[in-house]
Amino acid sequence: MEDNGLISKKRCSALTWQYYGFKPNANGEPADLTEAICRLCKKKVKVKDAQTTNLRSHIQIHHPAVAASFEPRSAAASQSGKNSSLTPIAAAFACGKKYDKSSLKWTQCTLAVTHFLVKEMVPLSLVDKTEFRSMLQTFDRQYEVPSRNYFSRTAISELYNKVKPEVMSNISSADYVALTTDMWSSSNTLKPYMSIMPESHTADYLADSLLESVKEWHVDERKMSCVTTDNRANFVAAIRQLNWPWLNCFGHNLNVAINNSLQKEKASTDRAFGVCRAINGAFSKSWPQRRELMKAQEELNIPHHSLITSTCDPVPNHSEAISHTVSVPLQTTLGTLEEIAC
Repeated sequence: MEDNGLISKKRCSALTWQYYGFKPNANGEPADLTEAICRLCKKKVKVKDAQTTNLRSHIQIHHPAVAASFEPRSAAASQSGKNSSLTPIAAAFACGKKYDKSSLKWTQCTLAVTHFLVKEMVPLSLVDKTEFRSMLQTFDRQYEVPSRNYFSRTAISELYNKVKPEVMSNISSADYVALTTDMWSSSNTLKPYMSIMPESHTADYLADSLLESVKEWHVDERKMSCVTTDNRANFVAAIRQLNWPWLNCFGHNLNVAINNSLQKEKASTDRAFGVCRAINGAFSKSWPQRRELMKAQEELNIPHHSLITSTCDPVPNHSEAISHTVSVPLQTTLGTLEEIAC
């Protein structure tokens, strides 16, 4: 529960009080104990002799969804002549009502979904999927997740604006900063772009855009240990123009070296790749063959690795090139295939 500058009432066990606070005085104590402020809507509610009657009434009238979450009053309280504030029917209606989009609970739920989308880097269209929305309804049927347009236009932008100052603070306090940049191509339009969106891709425009980005994020150029890019001439010229320390990308160099080597031996490698594709296709389309592969792996006491379908094609990016190179157990797979072939 956000405090919004309010302080809680001390020595209170009633559930109702968690939704109220008081303005503090100079000593950090409640300035006026007869005037509580609702943390959900910021309205003032009169309090008499520390009783919660007015507080509960306010929540029942203005925040029925919250009121429905109150635990039933104890049997002892019922025996003392005080009835439950909500009848079962009223509680059922309150539970069926969706959270107001200005309520704290709706905001918390939406922020949690936003964090999930951003940190897991899943498509925003996920929030419009029937099963995803059904899952959230199972967790909390009073919460209605907004459409992906809300996340793309509002929620993610708000989260970005909230996190950016924290990142800038971390950068400013760092002893050294290393940067990297690259150019990508959209799979839909084949239009090249980079995160800072320069108007053109000449060395001059790249240098201006990089410098502008460094200033925007308050990066001290004196703390820059190096800037890593691939070997494209416009990038190299831009970094040298800025007089920044430059380091070429190992992943890019590895990818270029492999592709150049394969190109030189194209006559022989094409046949080898063709055989690999044929073997891969046979195992991919045949369950008995896959079963024999797993059986052979068990007999040889080696991990159950499936055949990689993308290793015969050009690797699309540097990090993936490194990943394929260091993680694919090629010798193990070839050994297994040889055992099956025999």
